Amino acid sequence: MKNRVIFGLPLLPTALVLLFSVLMLWLGFWQLQRAEEKQQLLDWLAQGKQQPVSQPADVLGLPRYSFVQLSGHYLPAPQFLLENKVRNKRVGYEVLTPFAVDGWPGAIVVNRGWIDASDWTAESLNVDTTPRSLRLRVDKPPKTGIELGEVTLKREKPVQKMLYFTAGEMADVIRHQSGLPLLLAQRVFLLDDVAPDGFARQWKPVIMPPSRHIGYAVQWFGLTITLWLLYFFWLRKLRRDRENTNPK
Repeated sequence: MKNRVIFGLPLLPTALVLLFSVLMLWLGFWQLQRAEEKQQLLDWLAQGKQQPVSQPADVLGLPRYSFVQLSGHYLPAPQFLLENKVRNKRVGYEVLTPFAVDGWPGAIVVNRGWIDASDWTAESLNVDTTPRSLRLRVDKPPKTGIELGEVTLKREKPVQKMLYFTAGEMADVIRHQSGLPLLLAQRVFLLDDVAPDGFARQWKPVIMPPSRHIGYAVQWFGLTITLWLLYFFWLRKLRRDRENTNPK
């Protein structure tokens, strides 16, 4: 079966080259768009502006690492210790504490920072429960690469250790000990670096730099050019083979 030809070009190979070219060009321009979005996000975060929130739903619409100011009070218990967190080559815990927000029908989870696994005590986790206003950074709950089994927490214990973040179990413990539901289980709030009642903190947003997106875009554009060069070389060779097969 002979290859179909259109405008003197093989139909199927030409169609495939055009299809992959459109796809790779789209990916390249999409990466450039992502680079611009990341640069805008970094510029916006560098300004450190606080975003106004009046209800829990407002938080869900904010970009990750946004700053918010919330008033309320810490709950004295429970305290959650997220295990296997490494800082300066030392193993420790991240301390997660419920915070009841004024005017909201429940509590959120505040990450108060890192403590060393070898020298913490239950007393060191105590927190001032008087009303206050906190400057917080909105983040997603920490994820574990491989979750081996389920985390089961005990309702009565004031201090709970967890291998990985488990919103459902935490919500059950918080409600049992305080009577409050857990709000925004899909968010964790990072305590400002200079706020009291915190531990070691130096939050660094994990954001792919714009330069990497630009690098990916260059790769896609480069692959498009390479594809067309190979296509033209293949056409040239094809025509030479035909001329040699059918000399005048």
